Amino acid sequence: MAVTFTSLTRRFRLKHQGRLRRWLQQVAEAERTPLRRLHVVLTSDKHLYKLNKYFLNHSYFTDVLTFQYSAAEQPLEAEVFISVQRVADNARRLQLPMERELHRVMVHGLLHCLGYSDSRPTLARRMRKMEDHYLEVLYRSFR
Repeated sequence: MAVTFTSLTRRFRLKHQGRLRRWLQQVAEAERTPLRRLHVVLTSDKHLYKLNKYFLNHSYFTDVLTFQYSAAEQPLEAEVFISVQRVADNARRLQLPMERELHRVMVHGLLHCLGYSDSRPTLARRMRKMEDHYLEVLYRSFR
C-alpha cells in the first residue's frame, strides 16, 4: 500500500485510515507526483524533538518533520513524523478539533515532500491555501 500509518503512542488511535490513505494519494495525484510510499508516523513530542535535534540540529519542538527518500523526478517515497502532543496543543490554542489539526499537519507534511515551502510569508500563505483546499477535498468525502 502506498500510504501507511504507524502510531508510536498508545494514547492515540487514528480514525478513518482508509479514507485518509485515499485522500493523501489524491493529493499527490493532483500535484502530479506519483506516490510510491508515504509512511505517516504518529509519535510524541520527545521523540520528534530528538529527531529534530539529530537530523536538523534544531533544539526546539515541532509538530511535523518530513524525510524524503526519492529523487526529484522519481515517484515519491517519504516519511512524515507528527507529534500528537504538539498537534493537540495547537488544536487547543487555535480552538479547533484535534482531528482537523492533525489532518492539516498530515497534508502540510506531504506538501513539503511535494516541493512546497513555508520559509517566507508569501510561501506560507500559498501553502496554507493549498492545505485549506485539500482539507475541503477530504471533508467532502465525509458528506
